[in-house]
Amino acid sequence: MSRRYVMGTFLTVSIVGEDAARLTRIFMDEVQRLETILSIYRPESEVSRINREAGRRAVAVSGDAFRVIREALRFAAQSGGAFDPTMQPFGYRRVELDPQSRTVFLTQEAMKLDLGGIGKGFALDRALAAARSAATPESVSADFGGQLLFWHRSGSFGPETVLIEDPANGSAVETFQVASNCSISSSSNAERPGHLRNPLTGEPAGGNGSVTVVAPTGTQAEALSTAFFVQGRFGVHGFL
Repeated sequence: MSRRYVMGTFLTVSIVGEDAARLTRIFMDEVQRLETILSIYRPESEVSRINREAGRRAVAVSGDAFRVIREALRFAAQSGGAFDPTMQPFGYRRVELDPQSRTVFLTQEAMKLDLGGIGKGFALDRALAAARSAATPESVSADFGGQLLFWHRSGSFGPETVLIEDPANGSAVETFQVASNCSISSSSNAERPGHLRNPLTGEPAGGNGSVTVVAPTGTQAEALSTAFFVQGRFGVHGFL
C-alpha cells in the first residue's frame, strides 16, 4: 500500500500481483502527471493556459486535457447544466472544442474552466490504464480523497463493503457491497459547507444529504455524483 498527497488530497493505492511496487509507482506518477495538466492552482498547467486565453484565442492541448474537457462538457449537456466545468456566469455552452486541431476556446473573457468535479475520477481511470499497460496486476484498489476504485483481473471479486456516513453528524447510516470493477464517488457539504455550487443559479447547492454514485469508471462516478447533489437526488445510485 502506498499513500501520496496529490490534487489537494491523499491518494492511497493498493496493488496485488507481480511487480506490485513498480505498478504502484506508475499509478501514482500518472495521477501526479495529470495534476500538472489539469490543476487550476498550477499556473503552468494546460487548464490555466486555457483560462488565461479566455476570449482571446483557442489553445492547443494534449490528448488527456482534450479528452477530459470533452467528457466534462458531455456530462454538462446530459445533466442540463447541473454539472458544469466552467465558473459562473458564462456556462459550458461557451466552450468550443476543435477535435481536428485539438484546441479549446473559452469564448468569453473572464471565463474559467475548473475540472475539480471530474478530474480525480478521470485521473483514477488513466492511472489504472497506465498500470495495466505495464503489466497485469491481480487487483487494484484506491481511495482518492473519498472516491474509491476497485478493479480485479477477473472483473469480479469477494464483496467489498462500503460505508456511507451521515453528513449531519458523521455517523454511519448505510452500508452496501460491491463485487465487480467500479468506482464510487460521494458528494456532500459535510467537510466544506457551500463548496458545491449550483451552476444554474451560482448559489451554494443546498441540503444536508449526500449522493453516492457507483459506476464503471471514475470519470462517470465523480461527474454524476456532483450533478445529482446539485439536483437534490440524495441517496445511492448504481450504474453497473
